[in-house]
Amino acid sequence: MEMARKKFSLKTKQLLMVLYTNSHYFQCTGSEQEKGMGNIFNAPILAGTEGKDFIKILENKILNNIDKFRPEIILISAGFDAHKRDPLAHINLESKDYYDLTKKIIEIANIHCQGRIISFLEGGYDLLALSESIKEHLLGLQEN
Repeated sequence: MEMARKKFSLKTKQLLMVLYTNSHYFQCTGSEQEKGMGNIFNAPILAGTEGKDFIKILENKILNNIDKFRPEIILISAGFDAHKRDPLAHINLESKDYYDLTKKIIEIANIHCQGRIISFLEGGYDLLALSESIKEHLLGLQEN
């Protein structure tokens, strides 16, 4: 992640947006104040955050900044450990929230890059929550 941040901070045509819960990020990276050359947006999420608040943070701190960049494609690194049953992040997303999050990203992709999205599936540590959440994410992508 550190190497990626350095590359992004040097290239103004690339945009890095990160939602995270761990306050133990790499030294000198991950704070909301870290902006690179105006192309890095970090959004810390507090433990216990529910889906509607998570989506508001995504919209206000991440998606609202995309208009400045008009991307040609959006890449999603889709992790599912923010599910309420997952033991890692202590975030309270429901499986259905992943559908709603995906649809919000699709709305932006339809405005700026003709709906072009590549989604990389990442992990989650509760297998039932992971399977349900991936299904919701894929349903959201499929409807695009």
